[in-house]
Amino acid sequence: MHEAGRAAAHRSWIIRASLIIAAVLGFLLVVYLIIASGAAQVAHAMLVVGWGLIPITLFHLIPLLFSGLSWRELLPTASRPDRHCHRDPLDP
Repeated sequence: MHEAGRAAAHRSWIIRASLIIAAVLGFLLVVYLIIASGAAQVAHAMLVVGWGLIPITLFHLIPLLFSGLSWRELLPTASRPDRHCHRDPLDP
């Protein structure tokens, strides 16, 4: 493997490791916030809101979708992912 290929493989490994670390830290943060706020109180609040969480979640997903599409447009055309293609970021 030549030097450029080795460097690309190293960058790919760093990105994968960063994604895993960020996911674990995010999960731990959510658990901490639930415990710090009182797990029983959080569960009660979610039960009170009930099915109302679905429209709230959908309302959040719409701007998130447009943000993702906007970031996609900032990428160079040659390296831009297809809109209808989902690729696991942890796959090599």
